Amino acid sequence: MKEEVIQIFIDCIKNYFLQFGNEEVEFGTPYLSKPDDIKEIILEYTGAISISGDYRGALYISSGRDLLEELTELILDVKSALENDIIDIAGEITNTIAGNARQTLGQNFLISVPLIITGKFISIETPKLKIPTYIIPFSWRNKKSYLCIGLETNT
Repeated sequence: MKEEVIQIFIDCIKNYFLQFGNEEVEFGTPYLSKPDDIKEIILEYTGAISISGDYRGALYISSGRDLLEELTELILDVKSALENDIIDIAGEITNTIAGNARQTLGQNFLISVPLIITGKFISIETPKLKIPTYIIPFSWRNKKSYLCIGLETNT
């Protein structure tokens, strides 16, 4: 996967969080990982999307409850986030980031409906990340998350 593709996803994350105020997302250094090592960075909620078309593979966005709870309260304008709403926001973030990347990568960057995983368990049914898999740590309002991208091109 080319560096430009990784940058597209970083820009999509930046733009997503900018809509909630002037606090910028802070990014850690992207690094390579094997799909089997992903479980080490899986937090409480993970949105997973399968990619097909010109690219094949998957992307995951894994976040802690604290980040999703704050986003849920902001988006829904509520004082206390319900569990179902937090799960919905985990899917919404993943879907929005993948959808915005699709605007740059073209109509043949096909994305599935997000699968939401709660807890640390990643089962065999989850979308498969391709090797090399890039891990991009990021935080918003000092709350950490991870973007995992494992794509290969079909062209």
